[in-house]
Amino acid sequence: MNHQFRSLRRALVKCLTAFFLTMLVVPSFAQLDPFLDHYDSFMGRYVNEYGTVDYANISKSDPDLIALNEFIANTDYSDFQGTDKKAYWINVYNLIVVREVVQNYPINSVQEVSGFFSTQQHQLGSNKHTLDDIENKLLRKEFPDARLHFVLNCGAASCPRLLNEAYRPKKLENQMDQQTKTSMTDLLVVNMEPEASGASISKIFFWFAEDFKREGGERAFINKHRTEPIPENYSINYLEYDWSLNGQEVAESSDEPNLQAYTPSALFSKGQWEFKTFFNLYTQTTSFSDDGLTSGPRSTFFTSINQFLIGISPKINVGADFWAKSVLAGGSQRENALNIFSFPDDTGFVAAPLYLGPKVKIAPFKKVPRLSIQSTFLIPVAKDFEGRDRTDENAFVFLEFDRQLWINDIFFDQSLGGGKWQAFVRASIWTSLPRNSFRNNPFVETPIAGFISYFPTSRITIYGQTEFWPKHIEDNFLDNGTSDNTFSAFNTYFVQSGLGGKYQLIPGLLELEALYTNFWIGSPGEGAGQTFNFGLRVIR
Repeated sequence: MNHQFRSLRRALVKCLTAFFLTMLVVPSFAQLDPFLDHYDSFMGRYVNEYGTVDYANISKSDPDLIALNEFIANTDYSDFQGTDKKAYWINVYNLIVVREVVQNYPINSVQEVSGFFSTQQHQLGSNKHTLDDIENKLLRKEFPDARLHFVLNCGAASCPRLLNEAYRPKKLENQMDQQTKTSMTDLLVVNMEPEASGASISKIFFWFAEDFKREGGERAFINKHRTEPIPENYSINYLEYDWSLNGQEVAESSDEPNLQAYTPSALFSKGQWEFKTFFNLYTQTTSFSDDGLTSGPRSTFFTSINQFLIGISPKINVGADFWAKSVLAGGSQRENALNIFSFPDDTGFVAAPLYLGPKVKIAPFKKVPRLSIQSTFLIPVAKDFEGRDRTDENAFVFLEFDRQLWINDIFFDQSLGGGKWQAFVRASIWTSLPRNSFRNNPFVETPIAGFISYFPTSRITIYGQTEFWPKHIEDNFLDNGTSDNTFSAFNTYFVQSGLGGKYQLIPGLLELEALYTNFWIGSPGEGAGQTFNFGLRVIR
């Protein structure tokens, strides 16, 4: 009887112990499961089988990312123990890397973000941690497992693949084993070179050599997780680490970027360059007056703007502009505007190179990566743009103001409508420094333009634009043919609007552009004409 009682008591104690242990563990799983489910949904949508990430689409906002951020910011992670804790911090690390890339997007490397791993603090429960803290203090210190280096993803091409599902406590060991084995077949992690009797391996093995010593060394660790081992007589070298972003737009088409992403707001990475040539044909037979429109002879201006820009760092680009122009003035209203291309032997025709000068573009605000500032200083190439020094019959053909020109632009764009639409704004200050002009003093123009673009496909862009162009100047002509200029807000102005389109003839390399605009509002004296534009752009 006593034996039966003792047996019953032991069974009861086991049941009660199991019950209380379950009560301690279940809240942990209950709290962790919603996070893992959201993580699965998020990574499953944006990470492909190759471990590359669709950062461009994540940057358009995603409710799962919002929920995940709220969870890790407000969760008391001290509740998690053992495998729960290990899985949690692996997922949190990978999530923060993706989130921080998105918040700084577009970038070409996480190294463009100052202190990405070492100083950027992230709110996690009641504490703040850097990514280095999570890796070294919360994972490596408590869980001395060399496989961690193949499940933590740093956002770089050379980093082991990002798993497109959550690491879950119940299958964490199998997941870590599988990811490690997968990494050992990646040429950016282990590259066998039989002809040289050697192997080149990731610098991960060099940076964290102490972790692999516990596994018998880097060679032993690799051979344990690889079907084709590195022979003992093979020498080992370390691969250069590729820090370029593990984005799908980079990984799947690294040599063919989508040119739609390269608006004037975007800067080029180091060594990347762009050449653009834009042809503008403006023609008019009417001008604005106090009584509406006034007819006159046809005037046609053709301007060629050639621009080169190259990245010297992700935050600074430099380049140069070259402008040329021709004018055909004084023709009848019926005269064809295209006659300007025949270089006629006409008293009303003049052609000359205009400007040559340097430019610099910067992205000054890390938190606003799609805002940039560009400054261009254009120096006159030819002499006597206004014909003031000529005595022949062409003397009064006006080509351009005779000036040095300093242009400062602010560019900003914003994705709309799930990425199918985009708003772009350009605000500028054009400061003219007269050289041999009837304008004695510097004068200022402050054009501002807005564009709405639609992307029906990855190769086609359709856009509409409106530009308001005021000139802050007052001309008081003197007897000697010069003027006394004083500041006057909106002394003259015009508004032009139009429609245009772009097509990537060679995806990622060559883009064609066409644009039509009409000058539909203006102050008296401004031309009521129209423009026909054609452009070419090459990016490498």
